[in-house]
Amino acid sequence: MNGLNIENAESESAVNARMRRIDIFKAFLFWNYMDSQQDISLLKLKMVEIGVDTGHFSSALLAAFPNCSLQLIDPWKLSTTESNAIHGSHNTTQSNLDEKYLHVKNKFASESRVSIFRGTAREFHSESPNYFADVIYIDGDHSFLNCHEDLVISDSMNKPGSLVILDDYMWQPNHRWGVVQAINVFIGSNPQRYMVHGKVDGQVSIIRLE
Repeated sequence: MNGLNIENAESESAVNARMRRIDIFKAFLFWNYMDSQQDISLLKLKMVEIGVDTGHFSSALLAAFPNCSLQLIDPWKLSTTESNAIHGSHNTTQSNLDEKYLHVKNKFASESRVSIFRGTAREFHSESPNYFADVIYIDGDHSFLNCHEDLVISDSMNKPGSLVILDDYMWQPNHRWGVVQAINVFIGSNPQRYMVHGKVDGQVSIIRLE
């Protein structure tokens, strides 16, 4: 796989689905910042995307929010414990993930608003413990353990009023995904700290209260 193939691999339906996700993302932000009386797209937000893959959604975020900064976090590493996860051995190879990382690195090489960290959210937080974000978008490997881990680390990277938005909050009986379970367990363990802020299609937003 090369960069050109990655860019051209998407179907029209995939592009439309991504733009739908951006519209929902904007709606979540509007609900959170409606009192600011500002154009949501012009807010100077610090955003984090956990789970970058080929960077298609990253590009859409940058286009939709021209004043934002975007920290990308992804290990681009084959999962050795969750073979059925998106980055598990049943679905991809390490060579494929390496090529995706190089593609993302080259794609945003001249974009000053973007920083790229190749590693897990926990590893990023260990290296940058004082980094805080206004919005964190989680779209990682979808396993329960790793999704829950990303939520726990996100708690150390946000502040009251911050949003954590997750993709694929839906039951998938044919896949061993754990997004629904991870969010339910996380919020159930932090009922005074987080609440569901909104849900549209497979996107769910939770807000930090304190």
